[in-house]
Amino acid sequence: MSNTSENKAFDQESKTNMADKSNDNIAIEVKDVSMTFNMASEQLNSLKEYFISLAKGKLYFEEFNALNDISFTVNKGDVFGIVGTNGSGKSTMLKIIAGVLEPSKGSATINGNIAPLIELGAGFDMELSARENIYLNGSLLGYSKEFIKQHFNEIVSFAEIEQFLDMPMKNYSSGMVARIAFAIATVIVPEILIVDEVLSVGDFMFQQKCEDKINSLIKQGVTVLIVSHSIHQIARLCNRCIWIEKGHTKMLGDAKTICDAYISVGGRKGSKEAENYIFKAIKNQQDLNADIQAICTANYSQTSVRLNTKVIEKLNTDTLIVIPGLTHIDSVAASFIAGHYNCPVLAVHINNIDDYSREFILKYKPTRIFFIDIAHNSNELLDKLKSLTNYDNVKYFVFNNDQDPIAHSKDLLEFGSKNSIMSNCICLIDFCETFTAYALSSYLFANKIPCYIVPVEFEANKKDILNVISKYEFKKVILAGSKLNNEIETAIIEKGIETIKFNDTDASLNTFNASKFVLENLSSDKQKNLCFALQINSIWQELLACAPFLHHTNSSLILQDMRSLDNIYELVKLTEKHCNAKSQTFLLGAPDNATDPGFNIIAKNLKNIN
Repeated sequence: MSNTSENKAFDQESKTNMADKSNDNIAIEVKDVSMTFNMASEQLNSLKEYFISLAKGKLYFEEFNALNDISFTVNKGDVFGIVGTNGSGKSTMLKIIAGVLEPSKGSATINGNIAPLIELGAGFDMELSARENIYLNGSLLGYSKEFIKQHFNEIVSFAEIEQFLDMPMKNYSSGMVARIAFAIATVIVPEILIVDEVLSVGDFMFQQKCEDKINSLIKQGVTVLIVSHSIHQIARLCNRCIWIEKGHTKMLGDAKTICDAYISVGGRKGSKEAENYIFKAIKNQQDLNADIQAICTANYSQTSVRLNTKVIEKLNTDTLIVIPGLTHIDSVAASFIAGHYNCPVLAVHINNIDDYSREFILKYKPTRIFFIDIAHNSNELLDKLKSLTNYDNVKYFVFNNDQDPIAHSKDLLEFGSKNSIMSNCICLIDFCETFTAYALSSYLFANKIPCYIVPVEFEANKKDILNVISKYEFKKVILAGSKLNNEIETAIIEKGIETIKFNDTDASLNTFNASKFVLENLSSDKQKNLCFALQINSIWQELLACAPFLHHTNSSLILQDMRSLDNIYELVKLTEKHCNAKSQTFLLGAPDNATDPGFNIIAKNLKNIN
């Protein structure tokens, strides 16, 4: 190694990190590394408090094992990732490799000089200007004054702080401080670069700039060791990876396999049986990208048009239901009307009819239009809709007279009764359980089942619910939501009325059981298909118009709970029982979700069924 000013800062050869001359291809060798920290039983702020506690026998330490017998090798030129949930020991491992910490057991052998980007901003004096701190921080990294002067403009240009050089750094944002630290640390080309979450600093454009810089170092043959919570970033940059969980090695191998496993299992709760099954499925399926048809767009109104267009030949376009995308309740409550008229449900933006929706309406020119708006916030939208449909013979049915979901439900029930379009079953739906309602929506559509929306506070309305059931002589009641148990359930059963229950205290279990119920009740003489979506709040608007699509594709809506391994496992077993290799699989939601290992495990598994 040359001992120039460029690499003095990274000459990490020491008594703990001597180069392994026997194998020139190895950059980093971690062998049986363990790290134990002693945690004091209480906080002590002075020596006096320490000796008093010691004398009284109140002072003791509890051992915390941050790392347990971790071993791996990084070859020269590798881009090696470390993944794991918070507190798993990732940063501790990097500090051991960088020489900041001494392991309690084992060794970390380094072949080459290191640029450690572990704690950006350490070593700055916030009272000094950025100009002064560049020299200060650079000297702490081992750069000579001449070297910093030579590369000063390069550092300033990369950090994009030309206008703020003489401003005290205490007035900088954390992102600007991180920019300077990154620029200083990467001003030369090290043999080994250690990166700990630094690609998350600054704004989006600077994050991309940092990644481009690291990519340029990778192309120059720099060995990179990187920790990031962006699993897609690890999969994109790295060729090999280790997954550390609670201080133990979970998996070690190629980056794509590890990232797929981590996305599916990492940080999620579930039984050992479910975890082992998912690990096995990932290892046995090298290409997890199953044939999933993504019906995803940039906005929910466009998705609504696309869903309806997929099955338009099976729908009656003389009738149309229009809802604003304010709440899931409008679409679910409208399911029985849509089912009776076999018509599209079109979800549009609250104050605007976009080009996709406009084109759809003008192409089919419906003569019967239902406008359903439980929140009573879209009068402007209704006016625009009427202006757009000013052709002859258009008849409107408007349900937006009250913000109370109970009054809204009663209006729809009264309409259904007067027009004889209801079944003898009613669905009581907890307003808060969005995904259970969606899972049932195609069943409500197919069987023309009206809904009674139970609000967040409904204690005073239990009697009212029973009166509604009696008034319309319903013979069957679907209970959808955790609020609908105990007293209300008992009162319905005492009346001798049949109940179908999805009212567990666990909302995710209700959603799963609803999907299972619909899948089991799909037409047995048709191919049963699946429509996937994630149980996350950002997805609900994409599902507003799904009921007609689900019904006419003979699909059950499979909503995956990302937090639960057991959920994925149970969905696999459920679909194995009811579907086969010919089953089609659709996706609603962000296009990136089409590669979600949970979806792919289920869909790929179907293709392997004989």
